[in-house]
Amino acid sequence: MSPKTANLDTPAPLRILLVEDDEFDVAVFRRAFRKSGVACEIVRCRRAEEALEGLQITELELELLVTDHKLPGMSGLELAKLLLADKPSYAIVLLTGGGSEEVAIESLKAGVHEYIVKDSTHEYLARLPLMLPQAVQRHQDHVARKKAERDLRSAQDAALESRRRRLRMQEETSEAIRQKLRHMRQAIHLMAQNTGMSPPAGGKSKGKPSPGEALSSLRSGHQELERLFDELLEASKYDAQQQEGNGKAFDLGDVIRGALEALTLPPAAEARDLFYVLANDVPERVFGNPQQLREMIIRLVESLLGQSDGGELTVEVRRHRADEYLRFDIGGKCLLMPAKNRQRLMAAFNLSEEETMAGAFSVELMECRDLARRLGGSIWVEAAPSAELADQTLLCFSAELPAVPLDSHQTIQEPSGESSWWETSDDGTRAGRQRLEPRVLEIDRHPAQVLVVSNNPVVIHVVGRMVEQLGCRFVPAESGIQALNALQREPFDLVLTALDLPQMGGLELTRRIREGAGQKTEHRLPIIALGTRPEELEACRQAGLDGLVRRPLSQRKLESAVRRALRDRI
Repeated sequence: MSPKTANLDTPAPLRILLVEDDEFDVAVFRRAFRKSGVACEIVRCRRAEEALEGLQITELELELLVTDHKLPGMSGLELAKLLLADKPSYAIVLLTGGGSEEVAIESLKAGVHEYIVKDSTHEYLARLPLMLPQAVQRHQDHVARKKAERDLRSAQDAALESRRRRLRMQEETSEAIRQKLRHMRQAIHLMAQNTGMSPPAGGKSKGKPSPGEALSSLRSGHQELERLFDELLEASKYDAQQQEGNGKAFDLGDVIRGALEALTLPPAAEARDLFYVLANDVPERVFGNPQQLREMIIRLVESLLGQSDGGELTVEVRRHRADEYLRFDIGGKCLLMPAKNRQRLMAAFNLSEEETMAGAFSVELMECRDLARRLGGSIWVEAAPSAELADQTLLCFSAELPAVPLDSHQTIQEPSGESSWWETSDDGTRAGRQRLEPRVLEIDRHPAQVLVVSNNPVVIHVVGRMVEQLGCRFVPAESGIQALNALQREPFDLVLTALDLPQMGGLELTRRIREGAGQKTEHRLPIIALGTRPEELEACRQAGLDGLVRRPLSQRKLESAVRRALRDRI
């Protein structure tokens, strides 16, 4: 994952997938957004089939799909229906030049978020930059409402199941307690016999145990009874915590280290030093949601690194007022900030969503504010207390993380090996350091050159961005013939190819390369298939492919495959 860099004055561009076969309409669409000043990032497909395949293969970060109705092959309305059946995370807008009432009714019934008629005077182009962001916002509001409803139903179901589980546990525990009580009653009868009291009902007992044995039995039963009661109380507490957040016990240091190790920097960035410190009164194991805490730390650190030019950053954890709350302070030399900028940062937590849409960084912080609430805490900004660091800004959040006591046999394992950066001071404070380097794949001290082969513009766009995030240079090719020509012109370190290509398929391209066609490199050229299906595995092996990336494509999958393919020469 790369840091999300954003300028407070520059809104994030609107990410649009445009499905349009007419070159003139594509040109006027792009020109309308340029004239309006609304920032957008447009990926264009000529056919609905291309868009559908690209969305199925790749994890495209998309906010809006705009499609013309009349297209060669599948129509825009048919495409919209197929996509809406899966409840997509993006809005869908249908453009049409006919203005048919039947098409309008059918599209709105299908759930299309906006229906726009392309009039002959092109007046609709002036409205597009305003209407499309509004469609995105309506869709996001709808998704948020549906998610809130699902979360509420899930919480109700979880609460009901928790009550049922508690009742079952209470019944089982009650039966165990009754059994122990019977044992205690028998022990009392034995004590009565040994002290000369009347014998128990049912006749004379066989043999007489000693008073010490009877007393020991009574004491053992009493201790077991106390243990059962303790388990019942712990189970009740656990159920209450589960109802509040579906949490679990986890090691706090492991989560913080994992969050910092997951951070990456883009190739152009400078190396950073990240530190974390856990105060000596902070528990080693806590109860809560580790995924939400990890996401919170990653989001804040990446956002703050994106606002600074260099330096070090520290994540400090200490007690926060109530015993079950922990405070996380994120700051450092890289966050030296004038007072007016700090005030602006502080205001980001109090403004409404509409007011903060002007700054992508502010929107990111608003999401962190909501995440802090789910952790049971809050988030705020303050100046460092030290006089010598008067311009240093601390971004702080609190989280409700009750301590989980360690069993007598449990110990926290400290990391070991060359990458170990865990230290424990004499006062019990735990601290660590992580050197964050730009993540660039280099071959002989030069960025790796990757040939990306696909006739689908969505695949080219997404895979190209993923390759660039790895610090590599990528060259696109739309067919197997273009790929062979590119290989003849210049050397490449890796080929990423789709299998379904015009003129020459991906398997045939691989066989031609293995036979020596179009190579300017001395080493064996690694070739990886993109977006394959399980049934294509054997055919890929026989053709000579070195690896494959299953659909849907993601940054993590692609990076893993690329690093394996280049591991001998990085």
